[in-house]
Formats: sequence, C-alpha cells, structure tokens
Amino acid sequence: MAKKKDEKDVLVVRDEKTGEISVVAGLNADGSPKRIPAKAENAQSFLQFDRHGDVLDNFFRNFFRQCREPSRFGFYRVAADQADKLLEVIKDLLKDPDGNKEMLAPHKVDTSGYEKKVQEEQSAEKQEQPEQKQDDEPKKQEEMEQKNEQNQESPQQTQGNRGYQPIDESKINWQKLEEKWGVKRDDLEKSGDLNRMLNYGKSDLVRVSPNFGGEAFELDARLSFKKDGEGNVSLVPHFIRKEQKLDDYKEHKFSDDDRKNLRETGNLGRVVDLVDRETGEIIPSFVSIDRKTNEIT
Repeated sequence: MAKKKDEKDVLVVRDEKTGEISVVAGLNADGSPKRIPAKAENAQSFLQFDRHGDVLDNFFRNFFRQCREPSRFGFYRVAADQADKLLEVIKDLLKDPDGNKEMLAPHKVDTSGYEKKVQEEQSAEKQEQPEQKQDDEPKKQEEMEQKNEQNQESPQQTQGNRGYQPIDESKINWQKLEEKWGVKRDDLEKSGDLNRMLNYGKSDLVRVSPNFGGEAFELDARLSFKKDGEGNVSLVPHFIRKEQKLDDYKEHKFSDDDRKNLRETGNLGRVVDLVDRETGEIIPSFVSIDRKTNEIT
C-alpha cells in the first residue's frame, strides 16, 4: 500500500493546433497549461501528480473552468520515475497521434468526465442565480454551514459567548503563508474573508498557489485557520472535490436516508452529535455539504 501512495505521474501535453509537445508545469492565470520543453533535463520543473490523490482532479476542474480553448490541448500520463526514458518515445508517437492511437491509448487522459462535470456545475450555478432572488433558503443554509464550521472549530463557543475568543492574528506567519500558498493578508482583508477566518469560519473560493515538490500551480479553494493546543495557527485549504464522499463523517456513519438528504437538499436535515478528535468533546452539529467544494462540513 505504501508503494501505491508514492506513485506519481507527469502530464505530457500536445497543442493540437501547432503540434507542439511539452510537459505540464502548472496552470497559467487564464487556465491554459503552463508548459516547459519535454526534455529530461527539465525533470525538476515537471509538475507531478499523485496517482491516487485529488491534485489531478483539481487541476482539470480548474483547467475546464478557466481555459478558453480546452479542446486545443491533449494530455498524456507518463510515470514520473520513468519520464526520462519515456519522453522521447511519447514525443515520437505524438508526431502522428492518429496513426499511433493504439500505442498511445494507455497514456491518453480521458478528460471528458471532467469537462462534463464542470459544465453541469456551471449550468447549476446559472440556474441558482435567479432562484436566489426569489428564495433566500440557500443563504440561510450557508449561514447555518458557517455557524456549524465555527462551532466545530471553536469548542469554546458551545459554552456560550462568554470566554469566546477569535483566533489571535499575531500567531499567524503571513510571510510563510504567502510563500507556501500564495495567500496575501491584504487580499483576504479586502474581501472580508479574513474576518470570517479569524472567527473560525471559511473564506469564499480564492485562488491559491500551493507548492508541491518545489513547483507551484494555481487552484481554487476555500480557506480556514486551525489552532493547535499551544495556540499555533495553520492554514487549512479546502480544495474543490470531484465528488461528494458520503460514507461517514467524523466517525458518524450515514444511513441511506442521510445520503439521500445530503444529495437532494445539501444537508442532513437533523442535528447529530460529532466527537472532536482532539478534545473528545461531543458537539451537536448541523452536517451539510459545502456547495462550493463538495466537502462535508
């Protein structure tokens, strides 16, 4: 199992208009893939994807959300530890992708599922806009989600407002956060996200530039702060998930009715007791799905 977790791929990308073959190094601000020459000497700059992780999913979700010409690019997986040996072979095959279709098939990334998912999300977002003018229920649900986030992150709040303290901003190393995540304090303050985060809530979706293996690329995520027992504060990113995972949450197992409610209404429809893993405290919680990230919260 440990071996599987370490398996990583790099993405070879072909510009279908020009025939140019490169390796993905991240995403540009316009959503197009950031590319570098497909040469072994550039291996340190290749963006690596954990084969069993969510980073690849997030990459393609952002690609299809932002890139104006997604059909212009074709993507092919190559094992990172074999890239130096396989790149020249893949480059030769991609000179005639139609003629070498069968040989390229094991490496070809089928992006149709990602594209369809993003189209469905964008269509749903457009439908929600007029509905919000007529019905404030989504706003109420979001307020409940925000309150629930605060309750779960701050056990003191369950005892009432007496003794409640927001996160101490002096404990936040902003320089480190900017270097690691590309997050700037001024941007969070201007958007109003900083106040929500200091009160144990989440930001809205923001652009972050996480650093994976020495390489940074852009993703959308909601952000929150987490405080440990010694008062140290760390940043927690909540990336957009490809799909909802409805098996259990904080040791609470969902019934069939629970899963149905979560899928259809976005919330459990009842309050359940969740155990704080760090303190052991039982916290009555309103469980819902974050509609912006698909994360259970």
